[in-house]
Amino acid sequence: MFSLEELRTLYDAEVIDDAGAMRLAAFYAGIERKRRSGGYTALKYLLALLAAAFLGGALVLAVRSWWGVLPDPVRVIFAVAPLVAAVVAGGHTILARRSRAWSEASAAGIMLGIFLALVLIDDIYQLGGRSGELLGSALWMGVAFVYIFGSAAGGAIFLAGLACGALPGGFSEFSLIGLLWAITPFL
Repeated sequence: MFSLEELRTLYDAEVIDDAGAMRLAAFYAGIERKRRSGGYTALKYLLALLAAAFLGGALVLAVRSWWGVLPDPVRVIFAVAPLVAAVVAGGHTILARRSRAWSEASAAGIMLGIFLALVLIDDIYQLGGRSGELLGSALWMGVAFVYIFGSAAGGAIFLAGLACGALPGGFSEFSLIGLLWAITPFL
């Protein structure tokens, strides 16, 4: 990083004039202020994440208490709404070329939204799916987003899903081998 001592050296060597030295000093002082306030920004993100988790939990509890009386179409909307929101955010991330954090969050949100939608649809229509089959289907559908977004968070979710599916009663051996093969290039 540029320091004010270097600025003084450039000024003394007459590489820059008074006006240039003042503009550079103001510019780098602004960068230094932004760098120092980074801790507060991280704290703001942490508090926003915590607030979102509490609000999400409250929403889940509220919907859960009324889940049995809601008609099936309304339950399906609740089941796919997080997935639709994550896909919209992912599309915005790609089209607007947002930051790496947006890519990570989009991939993770889509992968978790796929699993949530599958589990809730299975619950609504009593399809009788085993958890290992649902998890395997969600991982097969979600692995593409690991590559589309180049997401380490999505890869971590995928590997956590593999670990859960490898437990007794999880995936079949064929499905597990296929899923391992699908993630190998990312690793």
